[in-house]
Amino acid sequence: MQFSSGVLILSGALLISDGAGLTRACDTTIVDTRSGKLEGSAQTSILGDEFCAFKGIPYAKPPLDDLRFRDPLPPDSWQDVRSATKFGNECCQFNFIFHRAEGNEDCLYLNVYTKTASPDIPRPVMVWIHGGAFEYGSGDDLFYGPDYFMRKNIVLVTLNYRLGAFGFLNLEDKLAPGNQGLKDQVMALQWVRDNIVNFGGDPNHVTIFGESAGAASVHYLTLSPMAKGLFTKAIIQSGVVLNPWARALPHPREIVYRFCSVLGKNTTDHEEIMSHLRTTDSHEMMKQQDALLTENEKLKAFLTFGPSVDNESDEPFMPIDPLIAAEEGIQYPLIIGSTSREGILMLIRTGKDFKRFNSNFEQWVHPYTIDLFKKTYNLTAQDVKFKYYGNEEISADNREKLIDLVGDIYFMEGIHRVVKTQVQKSVLPTYLYKFSYDKGFSPIKKLTRTHMSGASHGDELPELFRMRLTELIGIKPLQNGTEAYRVMLEMIEMWTNFAISGMPTPTVTDYTPVYWHPVTDADNLHYLNIDTELSIETTPSMELQYLALKNAETNLNLSSVLNPIYGVNF
Repeated sequence: MQFSSGVLILSGALLISDGAGLTRACDTTIVDTRSGKLEGSAQTSILGDEFCAFKGIPYAKPPLDDLRFRDPLPPDSWQDVRSATKFGNECCQFNFIFHRAEGNEDCLYLNVYTKTASPDIPRPVMVWIHGGAFEYGSGDDLFYGPDYFMRKNIVLVTLNYRLGAFGFLNLEDKLAPGNQGLKDQVMALQWVRDNIVNFGGDPNHVTIFGESAGAASVHYLTLSPMAKGLFTKAIIQSGVVLNPWARALPHPREIVYRFCSVLGKNTTDHEEIMSHLRTTDSHEMMKQQDALLTENEKLKAFLTFGPSVDNESDEPFMPIDPLIAAEEGIQYPLIIGSTSREGILMLIRTGKDFKRFNSNFEQWVHPYTIDLFKKTYNLTAQDVKFKYYGNEEISADNREKLIDLVGDIYFMEGIHRVVKTQVQKSVLPTYLYKFSYDKGFSPIKKLTRTHMSGASHGDELPELFRMRLTELIGIKPLQNGTEAYRVMLEMIEMWTNFAISGMPTPTVTDYTPVYWHPVTDADNLHYLNIDTELSIETTPSMELQYLALKNAETNLNLSSVLNPIYGVNF
């Protein structure tokens, strides 16, 4: 494939200063939007860069009362100058750490961070979509502080969207067609298109990026006809539509029937269901939603409520099966990747009882995964287990193998299939990475109290965002001169380079010492390994590895070829 357009993009990007090391004062804290004036605040990042912060900006009408479960509507206007110095409410969710319902239905707010609100030289915009299994999270600075991005001359937007039942309840009809949370994201992007120029941003130069469910959301947005024209580039971190956990189960109305029943209304009449659910206390709904799935279903990574086909909607977000939509590829320049040990995430659910996985291993695997391996690779779940364990039984002593298995089938297999489609279907560049740095703060390892090697799910986030949460529990921010600090500088450099020029490493510099080139071979994937040092490495695709399991003769042949090169055994 040829990527000649990248040269033109780069030449245009040279007109934009990257802003690194600059400390420009926030020139104005009052801006106009289509809904009214906002007053933000001048702030200084932990790195010493001054910027303007506008928090708690309403991008949609509060989805209260009769608007519960409905598509978002444009925000109401206001007359006076509205304060934008505090974050808006987080959306309704169940805090699984403290085991309590939190949040508010009046939660459709976003935040804008900019070096200067002057519209004279519009700058690239980066819109962050948070993760959290489509059930929890928010766009505030508890996890997603803007400090590191404010080194650069870009505008950063973070946002909330409806979660759980409020964002994804689907009765498969016009009463509740689903995907309200994804439509919230579209409305936020429409707000960016209509207003961001007043914050110094370029509405024609928007990169969307996210992690986990936020990454899957980015993938959905690239496939949705509703989101077309609202952004120009995408960064997908550890989550795609093809991952089994990223889609609702078939017939999502069945989970609604269960949900309504545990909330005191045992009926399958859709009018009665909606009437009951619209008048039920929001926090009670969150408590019951968390209790709705069995432990076995949670281990399989089932979503209680999640993205689905919404073709009954008057304005569908995803009118066809997302797996079919994904076959056409992502028609945007793309960065996509994962951490080196995504499967460490599973320790949150498994505890120490690993032996239970030995009896009827298939019962612990998501049905989407079982179906995929049967149809695509002619493999059973037991076959896949054999790839990692041979004849060994699963135990605490060899749990590292289970973590690799889980990481591969729930993350890497889908990500690699997306990359293959990009190589085959897209003329635009796709950059693949693996985040391997494991010496920084790890939210998942902290939760699971593990010291396993490798980077867990979400471990790249502290290298992109200042997390107020870590400081609240006594962990110091990144310190200048440390390895973690340098990794942060490198990632911010590459992510913002991509937003500015479409190329993460347009030139070799101190913070981009290697050239990261797009993937061109769907079987032998070259990728950027982000560790204490950046390096370009190659790995056989997951498809190539799983196809090798089909018969012993193939296994032997492939092992003899792949093991000396990649260290891969079958």
